[in-house]
Amino acid sequence: VISLASIAACAFLLWITNRARAPAGGDNTTGHVWDEDLREMNNPLPRWWVGLFVVTTVFGLGYVGAVSLACLARDGHQVIGVDVDQAKLDLIAAGKTPVVEEGMVDLMAASVGSGRVTLTRDTRKAILNSEVSLICVGTPSAPNGSQDQSAMLRVARDIGTALRDRADGHVVVFRSTL
Repeated sequence: VISLASIAACAFLLWITNRARAPAGGDNTTGHVWDEDLREMNNPLPRWWVGLFVVTTVFGLGYVGAVSLACLARDGHQVIGVDVDQAKLDLIAAGKTPVVEEGMVDLMAASVGSGRVTLTRDTRKAILNSEVSLICVGTPSAPNGSQDQSAMLRVARDIGTALRDRADGHVVVFRSTL
């Protein structure tokens, strides 16, 4: 079942993709710290290319996050994956998938191999270098049956702190169950 929120998030990403085209001359003048941070994060794409697509951060690289990261990268977007689990980051960096899903082995290998995937544990660096963030962290059931939203609240707090250092806007989309 596709939720209205999923449709709205996809429509917004399509809209912002068209809005984020680089100005004439190929220079991306959005004020991001492309030159320093993305190169430091092993981004092989030239600065003008990054401006052609929306740079998206995906927080939480479990089932929803890993699939979103791979699909966005396949479609030409620069994607910054953020997770607290270094082993998961290392697995994806090696072109392997942390989830079992038909087609994901090849999709993840191709996406990572394309050079459009950057991985980090640094929320601030990811926020400063992207226009959109997809929050895909888990909200497991607590012992009393309610949702454990501690990971969601931690990510929201970290994003809020990082947004203080941005001069322009940033879109945050919650893909997790709330």
